[in-house]
Amino acid sequence: MGQHVSRTDFEWTENQEPHAPRRNEILAMYLEIKRMFGGGKLLWLNLQPLFYALRPIFTRPRSPTKLELFNTVVQLPFNFAVFYFLGAKSWVYMLGGSLLAMGVHPVAGHFISDHYMFKKGFKTYSYYGPLNWITFNVGYHNEHHDFPAVPDSRLPQ
Repeated sequence: MGQHVSRTDFEWTENQEPHAPRRNEILAMYLEIKRMFGGGKLLWLNLQPLFYALRPIFTRPRSPTKLELFNTVVQLPFNFAVFYFLGAKSWVYMLGGSLLAMGVHPVAGHFISDHYMFKKGFKTYSYYGPLNWITFNVGYHNEHHDFPAVPDSRLPQ
């Protein structure tokens, strides 16, 4: 107890490292997706969360409300505390996780299907499958626009 063990205490080859097979599987999957969709589309999918978040700032800029300013005042010290106590890797981890969860992750497919035209005349789509149970009914996209005052929990009704 109390001993420190680091990665440099071991001599692993690429094949012996415990996580190498999983990393290789992920890389192979990534390359297959890139081959299927082309590099540009995959890059767009990876960066799509940033476009999704920043679009309102450029399309409809408005002054922040008092509640938004309060939120910023609360969030900034928290983020700096995370950086101070946990380091820059924690920020990279959180940003990377957000980009992956909203980009090429299968459950994040609704970001693409919500507002992109796949069939002429239909600019938005809804999804009615079981993923709504774990995504807080985010698939009920048309209903969300038709009934904006209805809470997400009641959109299926």
